[in-house]
Amino acid sequence: MLVDDGFEELELGAVVSVLSRGGLDWDLVGVEERAEGMGGMEVDVDSTVWDVEGDDYEGVVVLGGSAPTTLIGYRHCLDLVRSVESDGGMVVGLSSGALVLAEAGVLRGRKATTYPGFEAELKVNGAEPVPKGMVRDGNVVTSRGPAFAIDACLEVVRELCGDHMANSVARQLILK
Repeated sequence: MLVDDGFEELELGAVVSVLSRGGLDWDLVGVEERAEGMGGMEVDVDSTVWDVEGDDYEGVVVLGGSAPTTLIGYRHCLDLVRSVESDGGMVVGLSSGALVLAEAGVLRGRKATTYPGFEAELKVNGAEPVPKGMVRDGNVVTSRGPAFAIDACLEVVRELCGDHMANSVARQLILK
């Protein structure tokens, strides 16, 4: 998970819960060694973006909130997203996290969604905005807001662990 100050805590919880229940390992990767969420929650990161490479991961999830507005200013963040996507890994932009995917160029020619009000940024970067809760286009998943983070993460589990595991996680969370 790619985080910075201003990340959406609800999305962090959704990613941790869904990926862990699906048997997937995850790391918090940030610009600094600590990040503070929109509601004041502080987390220590496992690695900084300066210390990781895209081929270290099968996927990257960019949390939303206000963090993406600073993440797009760091070349290393954009390179990480590009590298994971070009290697065929899952790339996920939760709510405003889709802006980082757009700036990295991985939404060009794809359907995507984002937090309401940011659709123009997707269009400028070559994406086709779709007003749905969650959109998957190939190996790229985007969600419209924190309420759809679980759906987006279930797509990651479905891709990396199969339908059976994704359905099992959905049942545990009383989604099915």
